[in-house]
Amino acid sequence: PSLASAHTPEPFDAAGLLVARKIRERNPPGIRVIEAAGDISSVIELLHHAECVVAVDAVQSGGKAGQVHRFDVIQSDLPAGWFNISTHAFGLAEAVAMARQLGRLPPRFIVFGIEAEDFKTGARPSSAIEAAVHEAADRIIREIGGKAR
Repeated sequence: PSLASAHTPEPFDAAGLLVARKIRERNPPGIRVIEAAGDISSVIELLHHAECVVAVDAVQSGGKAGQVHRFDVIQSDLPAGWFNISTHAFGLAEAVAMARQLGRLPPRFIVFGIEAEDFKTGARPSSAIEAAVHEAADRIIREIGGKAR
């Protein structure tokens, strides 16, 4: 299985990138970590060739900062408006919708959304976001079949 971390720009706690880096540090067997920061069209191509994809991005749903949400993209669409905090016009939700329309979704596709908190450029992740990064990394490793540490 592979893991693709969708872009989470630095102004949005960098939650997705931090999760990808945490998983890479743990180096679980069978998981390939990809950081895609900005070019979502390349993510669509990666989706088509993967057996299993787990993406992580910041969300804004009105929930508590650091709350971790899980979505099975094969079963249903991503919630409208939750993933629209990207600094790019084309974010994860749009990439998933386009991949679905093109018939390029992988057989298994899970998205973890981490409720964002600080929108200031260069802001350090809060303790809530840091805890969410660890939680999401553990859940992803367990879900894909590895052992969380």
